[in-house]
Amino acid sequence: MSARLANLWMPALQATIGIIREASSREDAAERIVLNLAQAQQASREAGYRDEQIDDACFAVVAWLDEYAATSQWSGRAAWRTAPLQRRYFDTAQAGETFFSRLEALPTQAREVREVYALVLLMGFQGKFAAHSRAALLDYRDAVLASLFEGTPPMPGIDEPLFGLGRYTQVATRVGVPHRITFAMMLVVLGPVIALLALALGYDGWLRQMAGAVLAEF
Repeated sequence: MSARLANLWMPALQATIGIIREASSREDAAERIVLNLAQAQQASREAGYRDEQIDDACFAVVAWLDEYAATSQWSGRAAWRTAPLQRRYFDTAQAGETFFSRLEALPTQAREVREVYALVLLMGFQGKFAAHSRAALLDYRDAVLASLFEGTPPMPGIDEPLFGLGRYTQVATRVGVPHRITFAMMLVVLGPVIALLALALGYDGWLRQMAGAVLAEF
């Protein structure tokens, strides 16, 4: 592979935010979002990812964009709730539940796909956790992020930082993704040690973005 899978899907996530804010109707938004999803799928194929990897990544992204479109304040929200894209792509209306079962079924070796799911959680996806406390979602998200570091060497042939430098901070700011103070404290206290570990594992870009997003809250 020539690029991280998560980075290839980031443009579709970014574009969705702008589309939802500008679209005049559900049909207008869906048409433009479907085009962006197709571009992400094609870019993933060209980068050498397998169909099943692309399908897993697409599921995570579609689950997020359906939730974002259905909960944002815009004229097409009600229509989107009755016709989410998850029905078109995956013949389901239960992506909020299935997202987590699909993520948990991924083997440790499927790091590139798990990074996409982690990205979606960082973008504020709640799914079934919408009915639970915010702390439960944050605990789950933190565990997913921590699992990306568990004894897995950098992916061969991929040198670019996770999520692309600066991208996560920009998008998280736009959608208002919250972060825990405890995580900020961890970065301050354990920063040098974590930075060395991250460099060894190829997660320098992720740490820079997360640190920037957390520090931006103060």
